[in-house]
Amino acid sequence: MNRYIYHIGILIVVLFSSVRMAQEEGFSLSSIGLGEVKESPLHFYCSDSYELTFISNSDTRNTYPKRCEEVSNDAQWGFYCIKPYKYRNLITEEEFNSYPILCSDAILSVDTGHYCESAYKLFSLKKQKSFSTYPNICKKALTTAGRGYFCLSTYQLYSLESEGEHNTYPVPCNHL
Repeated sequence: MNRYIYHIGILIVVLFSSVRMAQEEGFSLSSIGLGEVKESPLHFYCSDSYELTFISNSDTRNTYPKRCEEVSNDAQWGFYCIKPYKYRNLITEEEFNSYPILCSDAILSVDTGHYCESAYKLFSLKKQKSFSTYPNICKKALTTAGRGYFCLSTYQLYSLESEGEHNTYPVPCNHL
């Protein structure tokens, strides 16, 4: 039994060492198209019960009515819930209404600049307006909305910048 634990330990050490060396060489899952690992752009600490402080410039933000510890996990992406249907931008301190979607569901994707208002409706924080994703469900549209578009059909995309539909034939929209 101890021999198996020893070998598993060795495998774990080798795996972590390999990952670290690959990262130092610039390798990532996204470089081979297997996904993207997001790293939090914001670094801060709770300096008081209702206050967080940015490490880079010592700016502080009031998190009231939520305690700093309650919002710190969500706030690392720049947004956090202050009420069931309301969230706040950590940088600008602007507040947004997410109704009818609960804030806790909406902020799961706000780091992309968008969230789903309903099954077929995408809200753009940049444009401050809603877009219909029909016939595709909104959660599917979120996968590309951060790049400025979402697919409506195999060869049809909707551009959030020009706010119009575009034909992608002969390239399928989901291959862009």
